[in-house]
Amino acid sequence: MKCLALTSFFAVFSYVSFASPGEDSFFIPASDSLRVKSLLDSSDAYLRDDPNVAERFAGEALELSTELAWEKGMSLAFLRLGKSKLSQDSYDTAILYFDKAIQLSTSLGEANILLDARTDRSDTYRRKGNLSLAFSEAFNILKITDSIGDTRRKANVLRDIGEMYRNQEDGPNAIKYLTDAMEISMSRGDSLGALIAEHNMALAHKHIDQPEKTVEIMKSLFHKYPGFFRKDDSARVYSNIGNGLMDLESYKEAEVYLLKSYEMRKDAKFPRSKAYALKELGYLYNQLDQPERSIYYNEQAYKIAKSINFPFLLRDIYGTLADANKKVGNYDRAFELLKEQREFTAELMDQERIALSQELRTKYEAEKNEQQILLQNAQLARQQSELSNQSILRNALAGGLILVSVIGGLIYRNQRIKGKSLKEKDALLREIHHRVKNNLQVISSLLNMQSREAESEEMLGAIQEGQSRVKAMALIHQKLYQTENITEIDFQEYAEDLHSQLSALYKREGLEIENKIDASNLKLDIDTAIPLGLIMNELISNAYKYAFEGATNGKINIGLSRVDEKIQLEISDDGKGLPENFSIENVASLGLKLVNILTKQLKGTLNFESGSGTKFSILFDDLKLKLT
Repeated sequence: MKCLALTSFFAVFSYVSFASPGEDSFFIPASDSLRVKSLLDSSDAYLRDDPNVAERFAGEALELSTELAWEKGMSLAFLRLGKSKLSQDSYDTAILYFDKAIQLSTSLGEANILLDARTDRSDTYRRKGNLSLAFSEAFNILKITDSIGDTRRKANVLRDIGEMYRNQEDGPNAIKYLTDAMEISMSRGDSLGALIAEHNMALAHKHIDQPEKTVEIMKSLFHKYPGFFRKDDSARVYSNIGNGLMDLESYKEAEVYLLKSYEMRKDAKFPRSKAYALKELGYLYNQLDQPERSIYYNEQAYKIAKSINFPFLLRDIYGTLADANKKVGNYDRAFELLKEQREFTAELMDQERIALSQELRTKYEAEKNEQQILLQNAQLARQQSELSNQSILRNALAGGLILVSVIGGLIYRNQRIKGKSLKEKDALLREIHHRVKNNLQVISSLLNMQSREAESEEMLGAIQEGQSRVKAMALIHQKLYQTENITEIDFQEYAEDLHSQLSALYKREGLEIENKIDASNLKLDIDTAIPLGLIMNELISNAYKYAFEGATNGKINIGLSRVDEKIQLEISDDGKGLPENFSIENVASLGLKLVNILTKQLKGTLNFESGSGTKFSILFDDLKLKLT
């Protein structure tokens, strides 16, 4: 009883002191501060399940903090209100609350609240589609977390940056930042943070044409992180597995997962979650040539995405909904959607935003290196200062050592400057390749949009061929900036990726193609890789389009090998062969004309054989090719 009485006493009469820099301390009764804290904790607890309830608790916390004139409590309440509005997809209101939290926490010197509010504001900009502001905010926060050693927030910001790159369909950078976020979270024992990062990293594999990796990672999450999945989380993973299976053209298996996801999300309190489930089913049924069902689901998704102003969801809906309307003859609605899509895409694909994100990333990396150099210099200065306080003898010895160190330091600095120059050139070349790849992807996207307006199969085919040529060149630049040696690419890896890309574009349902690629010891420079990649693109495309008509299976072989002082590319299939009287010099096909022109560019010779299949071989000089 005595302990209970003492506890009650301190609960009623103890006070907690809160002071702002430059101000006198003032006192808030512990009971009042605990009431505010309890309301804020309740807001956090309801945030994922019911953001409306979370908002009510945060509003009560703000009201009580205002009555108490407790500014720290007010800034925390504004932060919770912003989070609840973000969860409800009310982006503009969320930004207003985060701005208020930032203003208050800045004046109070509350660094933790300030960083949390800025991080959430960056995420809001991302979801709203304003990637320039989102990147700017995120990279600034990343510099701060580096300087103060805040690994928790650093993991969160790295995850947000990875998501921004994923929104731009920049798979390599998305995977890089999300992997860093996952590793930091795992080292901290933060399984939830690691789960979120790995989940998003799995999605990024789609943008490097690895949907099978997306499906594999997604399926493993349930076993790797048991106990972390609530209903909506499980629905999201089922949805992503279904999307990956659609990319692999396994539509019936995808339907099983997407229907599971929809059943879990159809009554969700979060409109965005429901809209995604509807959009995915709409896309599936359009692929299954069931346009009425596709329109039914996609129109609902479209209305939700419009109401919450969610740009990335709208981007995915436009094309599918327009295509389904065309299939049922509703051309007015299709035209209206395509017109809206063009206006929307022009804004979303603004190249200044992409350029800004790259500039900020490069600037962050450079400043990070400069900070490390300054730290090393400061440590050296401290060591020299300590040496100067020793005895005369030790000073003399130290002087000799310092002289040697200075000479060595000058040599090292000279080498470092040379090395830095090379590194800067290397970084610049990587940046050029990355931007060229991004620009080619934009062209590919525009061609894809144009294909939806094609009025004939012939026009559609011509646009798709142009798109595949652009993708073949983009893949080369992607490989160049991903490799350690940016002057050459691994031909084996490039050929495998190019074949997968073309297989996804041209392989018809019911046709199984076995492919063999043999070029494991050869690397190509860019001057050779681009014409050779385009030649491969044409010959493999032709094999898919013409060699296996009426067949259910076939083989395509690709080989690159040394022949004396030359290099030989061979592409063969076991299909029906070429037409009688075929002449490579007199072909009408633009693709084979292109093969002829590019072969001459390589100063090579082109030969072909046809019988039980077709084989093209190109022999050209080994100018800059290197063996590994």
